[in-house]
Amino acid sequence: MGYARVVAGKGLPEIRQPRKFKLGNGGLWRIHGGEEARQIECRLGKIWITQSGCLEDIVLVQGQKQCVDGSGLVLVQALADSELAVE
Repeated sequence: MGYARVVAGKGLPEIRQPRKFKLGNGGLWRIHGGEEARQIECRLGKIWITQSGCLEDIVLVQGQKQCVDGSGLVLVQALADSELAVE
């Protein structure tokens, strides 16, 4: 089996690792407007997501994911002790 060769340079996409973190019940996390789109995954627990300019809020439980566009303020609140991954 061979290995893929990775060449760094302009125009190549950056490989991002998901940020993983925990929020205690009631804990908050936010993304400020102007940032690029993100995918938020609930790896454990239950989270509530709201975004400025969106009429509907989202509730995720373990294993569910949601993309947010990052054009406005995005708030995530843990509705139970939770673990998140954000890409």
